[in-house]
Amino acid sequence: MKAALRSLRQRQVRRRTAPALARCIPAGMALGVIERTETDVVVARARARDGSEAAIVKLARTAAGGRSLRRAVDQLAALHADPRVDGWEIQYPEIHDVGELDGLTYTVESALAGEPIARALDRGAPWQPLAALAATAIDELHSRTATVLSVNAELLAGWIDTPLSAVEPLVADCPRRATALRELGRDLTGRLEGGEVTAAWVHGDFVPGNVLVDAQAREITGIVDWELAGTPDLPMIDRAMFLLATHMQTTGRQLGALVAGIATGEGSAPLRASLIQTTRTVPDDPLDACSVVLLCWLRHVASLVTRTENYARNSAWKRHNVNQVLDALAQR
Repeated sequence: MKAALRSLRQRQVRRRTAPALARCIPAGMALGVIERTETDVVVARARARDGSEAAIVKLARTAAGGRSLRRAVDQLAALHADPRVDGWEIQYPEIHDVGELDGLTYTVESALAGEPIARALDRGAPWQPLAALAATAIDELHSRTATVLSVNAELLAGWIDTPLSAVEPLVADCPRRATALRELGRDLTGRLEGGEVTAAWVHGDFVPGNVLVDAQAREITGIVDWELAGTPDLPMIDRAMFLLATHMQTTGRQLGALVAGIATGEGSAPLRASLIQTTRTVPDDPLDACSVVLLCWLRHVASLVTRTENYARNSAWKRHNVNQVLDALAQR
């Protein structure tokens, strides 16, 4: 029933936004499939009438969606301007146009070759080889832009304090969970503050749906959706988030259940082993695998509730993805 209602809502959004999207596409192109409608940004493909080229059109439905699009534009511009990234063979979008339509932001960007790894996983492709390809691709971005930094208050504000502030309203009515959230922030801060870390460009939302693959050539062709990207940041965030998102898709479990299991030591042993291996790329990393997972969870939840109000209003989502984690932390 819930899936049917969600599908109905998505069809309704597509019908309402199709005329507006058609007004955003470049001259000589026709609107194609409207691909995603689960956030405050609608995404569609446009193609030249002779089929020679394609573009991705994104239209915000709310002010929050507009802020996300503007941030993606800024981060992609910074990435393209960074000389350290020159020569990286993985493709990432170029922004062709940014504008407003009836007060709402839209962007037009280049369409990249390949299909999302998420689609290959849906067909039953084994996740381990695809995860290895994705890790190799993002590792090159990390290594090209790596720098050793001493962790100061400014870095901690961006990495921990800001996402913590975004999540706090979700548990304001439960002192036990609010305390667990604050203690998590203090623990992460204590592990990082004053230490040295290797920081780099990170994607920030490195999940199977945002990584494009040529399955026949067995190579990553591109990475999309850079609105959460930034530098300097912690590279292990990308690696851990990809593993968590892959396990969510392949097991059908929600993020909260996976993270709570890691936090209590009762979760999937193979997942724990994979996370330990993928996050301990530097021997002296101040964060262990569990702390990296919890930081991923914190930042992922914060990104969702700041990009759209849908999640904050969804009691089932909060129960399974926020409360479950904080209840597990409170019991440790």
